[in-house]
Amino acid sequence: MNLKIIRSEFLNDRTIGKLYINDKFFCHTLEDVDRDLTETTPKSIIKQTKVAKQTCIPYGSYRVILSYSTKLKRYLPLILDVPGWRGIRIHKGSSPEWSSGCPLVGLERKGNKLSDINEAETQLIKILDAVNKIESIYITIERESQ
Repeated sequence: MNLKIIRSEFLNDRTIGKLYINDKFFCHTLEDVDRDLTETTPKSIIKQTKVAKQTCIPYGSYRVILSYSTKLKRYLPLILDVPGWRGIRIHKGSSPEWSSGCPLVGLERKGNKLSDINEAETQLIKILDAVNKIESIYITIERESQ
């Protein structure tokens, strides 16, 4: 299964985009500030550029697994091998304060916040849990084409 986040709006305190599952729109996303990093950016540059808990993960492709989050106390998608980041999970949230580098999901967008966040996370977990048992899951993060 292929997930894709396409980032489209770049604000001072957040990045807004959309999550697609196998190229079909699923929900809206909200992330921390995009600092234009990629998965091939040298780790020394990532370390200099990244603002802890205020920077979205680098553009690129990553493997995703479902695992239990001891911090959030539930099964969530975990994005693996993100250079310069640890514990990046896709989960519900309405504003950057919920993110700490993680992509947030919501079925609706109201201004620069997400809503219907519980339903978005529940539906996403249900889809990924069914697929996780039979195939690998990957996510690609990219910028919207201009």
